[in-house]
Amino acid sequence: IPLVDKTAPEVTDVTYTPEGIYVTFSKYMVDTGYNDNGSVLVSNNYTLTGEDGPITSFYAESVVRGHVPSNIDENERTYTKTVRLVPTSGAEFEGDITLTVSGSVKSYAGTAIDDIYTDSGTAEAGEIELSTTQTASGAVIKNNSFFSGKATIITADYDKDGALVNVSSEEYEFSALDEKTVNFTNTLTHKVFVWDSLEGMKPLDVKE
Repeated sequence: IPLVDKTAPEVTDVTYTPEGIYVTFSKYMVDTGYNDNGSVLVSNNYTLTGEDGPITSFYAESVVRGHVPSNIDENERTYTKTVRLVPTSGAEFEGDITLTVSGSVKSYAGTAIDDIYTDSGTAEAGEIELSTTQTASGAVIKNNSFFSGKATIITADYDKDGALVNVSSEEYEFSALDEKTVNFTNTLTHKVFVWDSLEGMKPLDVKE
């Protein structure tokens, strides 16, 4: 018997960055389109107020999605868990901002949030959070944060005796939730280091 959770969804986290404001809900939410009042992708369901007054030039997009289990929906339709509010025309958010989420937005079960949600924060840069996963032919470095930032990726190659054969580096600009794939082109032993920069040499992650 399909079990659908009809309890009201909540906003569980809001992250303010210059590139966007990330709103995360406790449940997967309706994102059926821009003409559905219950959809989290309708920008009118959000109000932003900055230090100089209302912010009206922004749109909503889905950044974290998931699917409903097959015991609830045989089509396993996807829904949105996190929405990013994006400033239009290449602008950036800045300063203190107050966010209001309309009580109209609904979960996949059709239940609206209990009440209007209000939160405040400062749109500013933050530290990226990286993790590295080994693959059959290299490594995948993932930014697990909603912030963007640069990192230097260093690949060290070692022979069978453990002697260092070659070192290469690449500077990469990670966007929110971004992934970077590093491919190994030989059969040597490899280590992938991720630093903030060659000058700072602050380790962000390492994978052997």
